[in-house]
Amino acid sequence: MCHQQHLDVLRRGVSYWNAWRTRRKRFDLSGADLSGCDLRGICFSDGNIEGVSLRDANLEGANLDRANMFGASLIEADLMWGNLSGVVLEFADLSGADLQMADLSDVCCDRACFA
Repeated sequence: MCHQQHLDVLRRGVSYWNAWRTRRKRFDLSGADLSGCDLRGICFSDGNIEGVSLRDANLEGANLDRANMFGASLIEADLMWGNLSGVVLEFADLSGADLQMADLSDVCCDRACFA
């Protein structure tokens, strides 16, 4: 379950979030609905974003390194130039997602949908 405090920090904007993340390693946004959000350059590394909805979100240049995105909805998400190295994308839906130039090294994508 998403920690409300973490969601409140994110709502203050990407710059504020990234500064907050330099002081805090772990966070939990699991199950949050971030559909359509502009999250360009966000740092979600090492976090729990399991089951999060990022439908139509702009994650261009985002750092998702080692994030848990099990069952996440990334339909039509812009992940161009994103760092997804080591991300858990099992059962995630990436239908129509833009993965151009994204780093997908060591991604676990068992049963993920890329249609």
